[in-house]
Amino acid sequence: MSNNTISSIFIVAFLSTLVIVGIVLQRRVKTASNFLTGGGNVGVILAAGMFCATFLSGSSIVGYTGYLYGSGWTGFTSILGTAVSLFIVGAVLVKRIRPHAGRGMETIADLLADRFGSQFVRGFSAVMMILLYIIFTGAETIGIAKVLSSFLGWNYYVAVLVAVGFTIAYIVLGGMYTVAVNDTICGFLGIGGILVLAIVCVAHWGGIGPMNTQLAAVDPNLLKTFANPLAIILVASNTAVWGIGNSSHPVFLAQTFSAKSSKSVLKSMAISAIAIFVFYFSTMILGSSARILVPGLADVDLAFPKLVDYMVHPVIGAIMLTAVIALIISTIDSCLLTAGSALGNDLIAKTFGIWKDDERKRLLLVRVGVVAVALLGMVLALIFNSSTVLIFQMFNFGASGAVFWVPIVFGLCWKKANRQGATASMVGGVAAYLIWFFTAYNTTGLHPVLPGTIVALLLMVIVSLSTAPTPKETLKHYFPDGAKLG
Repeated sequence: MSNNTISSIFIVAFLSTLVIVGIVLQRRVKTASNFLTGGGNVGVILAAGMFCATFLSGSSIVGYTGYLYGSGWTGFTSILGTAVSLFIVGAVLVKRIRPHAGRGMETIADLLADRFGSQFVRGFSAVMMILLYIIFTGAETIGIAKVLSSFLGWNYYVAVLVAVGFTIAYIVLGGMYTVAVNDTICGFLGIGGILVLAIVCVAHWGGIGPMNTQLAAVDPNLLKTFANPLAIILVASNTAVWGIGNSSHPVFLAQTFSAKSSKSVLKSMAISAIAIFVFYFSTMILGSSARILVPGLADVDLAFPKLVDYMVHPVIGAIMLTAVIALIISTIDSCLLTAGSALGNDLIAKTFGIWKDDERKRLLLVRVGVVAVALLGMVLALIFNSSTVLIFQMFNFGASGAVFWVPIVFGLCWKKANRQGATASMVGGVAAYLIWFFTAYNTTGLHPVLPGTIVALLLMVIVSLSTAPTPKETLKHYFPDGAKLG
């Protein structure tokens, strides 16, 4: 039996296990609300596993290893953005979002629509989530297909179909709770696998110091945090992209509604923070090792599979491959669930009012939405098969930040933020983001999430202060200290 056959058996068996979990847990799904939130019964371990596995993806493994292959230690400074985002989510947002689950909130679009009293805000939020997660699903699918084709010689298009098909199956069956269980399985397998490979690499070089010595022999600039005049701009941009994007990404924040309590979310995030740092430091070692062993790769996304092929026995390589697939799948499923709910629930049912009060039909709409977004993401992956994964991911996270960061943070923390300000902020933020992306990004190196977020912030403040305030009846749910309402 060939090594490729062994690895293929591992992969198919793993994907089949995820589908079996969906079949077993589908009995939990009786209503659309249960499908979307898991009944609010996701505990600390499942919440931590789901957050980690969603946060860490095929883009993180394949794309980030490739990115660090090219940038060296300069690129590792983007971990600052992750630290910023975890602080914002943990210290500011979670305790303000979770209580609204008891008021019937199921999605971030629900929260924004209620806070600003606007169906337009709900509909625009839903449309942006759909578009962003179609792109994100495409990016993750590109990652999984590249890994399977590079490792196992699978046909790229077959790999895309297999990945999307298995993922659709278990999401449609079990919804949020199935995603939580499967993501926890995927998270422990994925992070554990990457950590083991990093330890193997460090042992191979005789320590991190000797590894850096050999890395310097390839290119001394790879060891410098600020290797060129634009490095500081790069660090600021990366911090902004991941910090603003992660802390406002609906796919992460929506998981808050599934948790048992605000405390359980905070505990799960503390566990997640440790696991995420271990993961990113491990990918730094992997990127450096690959640069030493296989310099000059035309496609940096091949750095990870080439490294595995060089470093470990084929059977261990099959396990490593399964770990990678696990993290990619765990990100795709959360994106599809969020986007499917945005299409079927937030847009069709609650914005257009179709089957809004019929739980069975609303559940059908959400499931159809999941399938529709998955198929559109698959089409993107089939068309843009030569694209670099991290480019898609950075575009997605940055655009999400430009659209959602200001209305979410200001809506929950500033009483004077109102419907008109939120509308102007969301539309103006994404417009500024796109204009900068297509006109100034390549020449300045400054990621458009910064100008996009600045424009969104200015519009929120100026328009909110110039128009009628939000009714106190609405504000009392978000700022219960009524004495301070103004």
